[in-house]
Amino acid sequence: MITIDPLAVAVVALSFAALFAAAACHKFNSRPTLAAIIADYQMLSAPAAATAARILPFIELVVAFAAVSAWIWDKRLILPAVLLLLLYAVAIGINLLRGRTHIDCGCLGFGQRGETIHWWMVARNIVMATFGAAVVVLPSSGRPLNAADIIALVGTGLTLPLLYIGLHHALQSFSPSETN
Repeated sequence: MITIDPLAVAVVALSFAALFAAAACHKFNSRPTLAAIIADYQMLSAPAAATAARILPFIELVVAFAAVSAWIWDKRLILPAVLLLLLYAVAIGINLLRGRTHIDCGCLGFGQRGETIHWWMVARNIVMATFGAAVVVLPSSGRPLNAADIIALVGTGLTLPLLYIGLHHALQSFSPSETN
């Protein structure tokens, strides 16, 4: 039987926590811009988009706390992060299918770098959600974390965010840009 190492659970949980905590902080600081971005996806009415902009940072913060709690208490608490990643993937995918590629993804910087939605963002979110789902579905080995695991966790915790941001910027710079 395939089991998952507790270090993998910790890495996924803390990575999701860092991702959604950073996203929440970013959105708290840019709510008017966030409301315009959400409205631009044309999936909610204007009043609903404004409401979503007010509550989304709180939702992401709760998801971040749930992810940390997943590592400490119950790995099923990663599921809200998985669901939110899939929701974002669906919203981006629907708009790409509509041909609406000019939309700011809302990922990093809210239009400051001309970031628009692309299929690689859908794939990225699905891959991250898959890692989260695997952590939840696979049984844990039950092995306790040791000092080497903690060192690896700290190193991974410092490296993964940099890789995420670097990959995001690399893919964004190689993606064709459309102006509508």
